[in-house]
Amino acid sequence: MKELIASPDVAGWFANDGNIILETDILLPEGNTKRPDRIILKGDRAIIVDFKFGEEKQSYKKQVRNYTMILGNMGYRNIEGFLWYVDKNIIEKV
Repeated sequence: MKELIASPDVAGWFANDGNIILETDILLPEGNTKRPDRIILKGDRAIIVDFKFGEEKQSYKKQVRNYTMILGNMGYRNIEGFLWYVDKNIIEKV
């Protein structure tokens, strides 16, 4: 795991140079909650990372797109979303 986290593609997600929010509920206006795995706030950027294991699924992309929409509604403008299939070390920008 240490090697995966240290790889150049993801090392920035684990650096201490931003505000990192881990598995924290976001309360939506209708009372529901959503819980992204990791949100990294760096200046005017918001990076959402959702960790997955196993097979790639379209529903995971929809989930991350939903997270980016929620952050956009919260006022964030420079938002990126990623799926990281950790066991295969596949990173997919959503």
